Order: sequence, then C-alpha cells, then structure tokens
Amino acid sequence: ANVHVALCDNFDTTTAMAALVNMASEVNKYMNSMPETDLRALLIRKTATYITQMLRTFGVIEGHDDIGFPSAESAGGGDAEAMVAPYVDAMVQFRDQIRERARKEGLKELLELCDAVRDDVLVSLGVRVEDRTDAPSTWMKDDPETLKREVEEKRQQAKQAAEKKRRNQLNTKIKELDKWTKARVTPQEMFKAEEGKFSEFDTETGIPTKDNEGKPISKSVAKNLEKMRKKQTDLVEDFLAKGGEQLIAQLEMDIASLQLELSSLDS
Repeated sequence: ANVHVALCDNFDTTTAMAALVNMASEVNKYMNSMPETDLRALLIRKTATYITQMLRTFGVIEGHDDIGFPSAESAGGGDAEAMVAPYVDAMVQFRDQIRERARKEGLKELLELCDAVRDDVLVSLGVRVEDRTDAPSTWMKDDPETLKREVEEKRQQAKQAAEKKRRNQLNTKIKELDKWTKARVTPQEMFKAEEGKFSEFDTETGIPTKDNEGKPISKSVAKNLEKMRKKQTDLVEDFLAKGGEQLIAQLEMDIASLQLELSSLDS
C-alpha cells in the first residue's frame, strides 16, 4: 500500500524504494525471529516476488527470475558475481542518493531504512557495504554468516555505548536534583535543620548564637557560619531564577525518562 501511494504521488520513487526496503527488512526480521518450521513460507515468497517485480519495474534488476537478482543459470551462464555487479552497483548508488537526501533534510527514519538495507537485506545476500565520508559507498561479496556476526557485534557495541551515555546523563541529573533539592531550605532555616547542634539563633538571619550547651558561638565559628549562610543565599537565588519547583519537577521527569530508556536497553 505504501509503495502504491508513493507512486501515485507524482511517481515518488524515493519513498517507494524506502517502503520496499522497509518491507524487505521486516521480512528478514521475521525470518530471524522464529524457527524455520514455524515460518509462513507462502507469505515470504509472495513478499519476495512483489519486491522483485517492483525492482524490475524500476530497472534495478533484469532477467525473468521470480525472486531476487537473476541467477547465472537464467542468464545463460558466466560468472555470477560479475553478472550481478551492475545491479548491486545500481542498488548501492541509489541508496547513497537516498542517504544524501535524508542527511540534508534531517530524515532520520529514512537513514534508518538505509542502514537496514546495508545491515539486513544486503547482508543476507552476502554483500558487504562500506559507507564512506564524502565518498560513494563501496561493496564486495562476503560470507553472509560472517557479515551477520559482524553486524550483531556492532549493534551490541552501539547498545553498550548508548547505555553508558544514558547512565552518565542519569548520574548528572541525579546530582543536579540533589543540589537543587538543598536549595529548598532558606538561609534562615538551614541551621535550625541541624537538630541538637545549636540552641539559639539570630531572629533575622537565622545564624546560631549559642551551641547546644547554651554557650555563645565564638567569633571564628560565627564567621564560618556567615559564609555558609551566604553560600546558601546564592544557591536559593539561583534556584528561584531557574524556575524553582518547576526545575525540580523537570529534573524528576528527566530522571524517570532516562531510567525508562536504560530499562529498555537492558531488556
């Protein structure tokens, strides 16, 4: 349906090809997700036949095979890799064009589909594609099982990197929350929260005037207490300037979101 809609929209072949790529990727995921005996072979064959027909319509492949690139036998013999090379070249070049457009227009979903072509569709066909910066992608034939192992290793590395990044972000947010939670205490009340340490306080500043034994606070201690009060005053003013309780609420939401992402990565 998506292919048909794209073609009806001023023959939008880019979107149509993206839909075909997504279809092939989903079929590969389906085939890798369950035992071979449980697969619906007819559904897979119909999907593969449809994709082949559309690729032939777009001029990506030739021949009369129902499924996939033409085989050496159907083409009258010859070297199989040399025979399919023009078609793989066309596919890889077309993918490069889509990637370039997706990067310029910030189309993340289209970039992900291009990755799926490289890591799922072409890997299953035994084609290794190497993307290069500011240069066309290159390709070569390789063992499908070797390619699948490499792709899985890269995905695991990417997952670990994402998890490390999210964990660092979470730790940073937790530290921020702890800092701004302390800013909820006013300078006048900060010392009163320390139970059993002081017995009397200045009525205006809240600075202790007597210790827990009722003895007057020394000048040196009073000086340090004044510095602490000044630091708390600056913290509270900064806290209010940043939104006060709204800042706390946003940090709590960010922490919950990061925890959810980490839980998803762990599963």
